[in-house]
Amino acid sequence: MEYFHYSDIFHIFGIFTSAKIIFKTNYMKTGVILIYDGTFNGFLSGVYQAFEQRMEVVDIQQEGKLQSEFFAQTRNVVTVVEQAKQVWFTLREKNYESLKNLYFAFLSEVPGIELQLYRQIVALIKGSKDTGVKCTNPSPFNMADLAARVAQEKRKTETGLSLDFPKGKAPVVYLKPRYNILPLISKYFRLSYPSGPWMIFDRVRNYGLYYDGFKVTITSEVPLQFQMADAA
Repeated sequence: MEYFHYSDIFHIFGIFTSAKIIFKTNYMKTGVILIYDGTFNGFLSGVYQAFEQRMEVVDIQQEGKLQSEFFAQTRNVVTVVEQAKQVWFTLREKNYESLKNLYFAFLSEVPGIELQLYRQIVALIKGSKDTGVKCTNPSPFNMADLAARVAQEKRKTETGLSLDFPKGKAPVVYLKPRYNILPLISKYFRLSYPSGPWMIFDRVRNYGLYYDGFKVTITSEVPLQFQMADAA
C-alpha cells in the first residue's frame, strides 16, 4: 500500500466535508477493553466506535497483547477508514497542535499510551458538549514532552542519515530506533532522495519504507536484491 506522511494525511483528511461524529443513546456501563490492530487508523476507529456506543473504556490494547481486566469485557475494533477520518477531522477542528502531539505520542509506543490518548481525545471533545463517554483518572504522561522526544529522534535521523550509496552497494539502511519514526521520516527522504530506489528498514519493528523512485510503500520484507547490504 502507498504510504503517506502525517502531513499528507492532514491534507487528505482535510479535503473531506466536515463530518461530525453522531452519538447514540445506548451506554455500556460495564468496563470495556478495546482490541485494535495496532494501526493509527485502527486506534481512531476504536475511538469512534467507543463514542458511538457510549462505552466506558477501561483499556485499549493491541491484538495479541491482551492483558485481562477483572469485570471488563473485550470488544474487537473494526478498522474503518471513514470513521478514522471523522475522528481526525473533528480533532483537527478542536486543536490542530494537539492532534499533531497525539499522533507523535501514539508513535512513541509507550505502554498504555492508547488509553491516555483516548482520555485526551475525550477531554478535547467534551470541551464543547457532553458526549456521555466517561473519562476518569488524569493522564500520567506529559503528551507534549513525549511528542517532543519522538520529534527529536525524527529530526536526528533525518539530519544524520544519508541515502547516498557507493556504486555497487545495495541502497538499504537498517535502523533500530527507540520510537516508531518511519512514518515521520518518509516524506523527508522521499523529497531529499527523489531518484531512488532506496529502503529504510526498522529492525525493531520488522518493517521498512521502500521507495522505487515514484512512491513509498510499507513492506515487511527486504527486496531480494537488497538482502546482502551491510547494516548501517
